[in-house]
Amino acid sequence: LILLLFLGFNLLLRLVWLGPKIFFRSRGIFVSIFIIIMFIEAFFILTLNRRHIRITRALRPFILLDTFLMSSVRRVVRQIFSCLKYIFDIILILFFLIAVFALMAYFLFSGK
Repeated sequence: LILLLFLGFNLLLRLVWLGPKIFFRSRGIFVSIFIIIMFIEAFFILTLNRRHIRITRALRPFILLDTFLMSSVRRVVRQIFSCLKYIFDIILILFFLIAVFALMAYFLFSGK
């Protein structure tokens, strides 16, 4: 919880320094949403005191991508996301070919 407060304070300082217009145009809005979700989860964990599933652990790498030292990792992630359309096209073609050859095998070897 202390580290979440630190991250929230860091975002607040960035908001004051950049101004709201530039801050909400940049990646800061996504990190702000992630931290708000983490605050809500921490609040429920502290108030309910029972077993739970921590859903925000998957969001932690996105906060790391916002730092200055991870610029090359951000570039790689951006390239991967830009190539996803082409990867999905190739997967769709692959499934189409598998379906065609499965139908051909079914009709060739059905034994009628």
